[in-house]
Amino acid sequence: TKVSILWGYNSNWLSKNLRGEKKTLLNPSTRNEKLSELEIILEQKFYYKAINSMILIRKFRSNKINTHEFVEKLRIELGKITDVNIHTKELVALKVPKNLFHYILWGNESYIHDVRMAIEGKSSNPNPNFKFSLENLEIIKDNLNIIFGNKNTKLKSIINKYITANPDLKVFQGERTSIKNKHYFSVLRSPKLIKHPEVVYWYGFLNADGAVYIYCNNYTIYFGLKSKDKARVYRFAKVVGYDKEKVNIRTLFRSFQGRIIESERAEVRFGSKVMYKDIMSQGYTSSKSEIKKIPTFVPILIVLAKKVAKRDKIHWWYTYYGRLALSWLLGLYDGDGYLKDKKYGYIVSGKKEFLDLIAKTFDCRHRARPKEDKPSGFSSNVSYRLYLGTDLFDAILNSFELSMKRKRPLNWSFDSHTIQ
Repeated sequence: TKVSILWGYNSNWLSKNLRGEKKTLLNPSTRNEKLSELEIILEQKFYYKAINSMILIRKFRSNKINTHEFVEKLRIELGKITDVNIHTKELVALKVPKNLFHYILWGNESYIHDVRMAIEGKSSNPNPNFKFSLENLEIIKDNLNIIFGNKNTKLKSIINKYITANPDLKVFQGERTSIKNKHYFSVLRSPKLIKHPEVVYWYGFLNADGAVYIYCNNYTIYFGLKSKDKARVYRFAKVVGYDKEKVNIRTLFRSFQGRIIESERAEVRFGSKVMYKDIMSQGYTSSKSEIKKIPTFVPILIVLAKKVAKRDKIHWWYTYYGRLALSWLLGLYDGDGYLKDKKYGYIVSGKKEFLDLIAKTFDCRHRARPKEDKPSGFSSNVSYRLYLGTDLFDAILNSFELSMKRKRPLNWSFDSHTIQ
């Protein structure tokens, strides 16, 4: 009844749709029109309180849930935020549910509750003097901007007043988060001393999906992936000595073609001046850098590999130093690469020159070419792809055994005898 009334019809309109007496909602040609009507009504009547209902509409539109699931879940959501005026028979808004408030602000249903419990001394880590960090507040602002656009002026004003009233706010909530292996990347300064390909692999992954920067005199390392790949984030946390319990799982919002897209991510962020300097010493660039470079240690490893290859009369890919160099490319592939037809690997980038440099450096017979189609997950600024070729791709995958399984070809298995 609530859903029918909200949609602007009599109380049994939706029931007739579900029984098939009316075909408006079940017919794909008219469904999108009716869903768009509902989105406008929800936004006008309930503003940010309707975020969960809007998410349900997007799932229904993309066929992630069926009609009966959609209606049932929408009924439940409207039950949380609305009531029916017994005089006018119209829906009226209730106070926004707490879990929805947490979700909008932080992408996590329990975050604000946990903060409140800490302040009140009711948690295992009481903190009566808790204050939000500048980083947290910027994330909250970003979420509000993406979800509500220019309609969130009052909410932003509240945040700005909080910042003004608390001039001693930390830059990061976990500003003093420590890691046990702050010298993890130090060995890259002396390529001959590298003992294992994993450290090289993670440097490549950071080039693809990491960020290394200074913000308000804080030396920061960030690494994050979609939650389906959270095992990679936990592995990175383990090798650098970051507390697994502090890996953050939260929902991020972004605007795409006029719609709000949400995705769950696993993230680590910590400060380390030592690690920052080690990483930057190799000419670190991220996927968002205007100018992208191959790190300094890679060409050195290739020179060493070619000397061994000439002596042993094999291709340099299959030497120990060659394996180390290829591990960097494997990390880059796991972050910025895709698998086509379950067997062909390629790397994407907005910089054609960078991909051509990779091809030349690693003896790849292919060159970068403009994108053809756009696989799911592509960012809007990706313009080129580099196919790695069968032999090079196989050598890359064999450079480090613990790479991402979902990006390996079907029935592929690691061959430790490939490297000599």
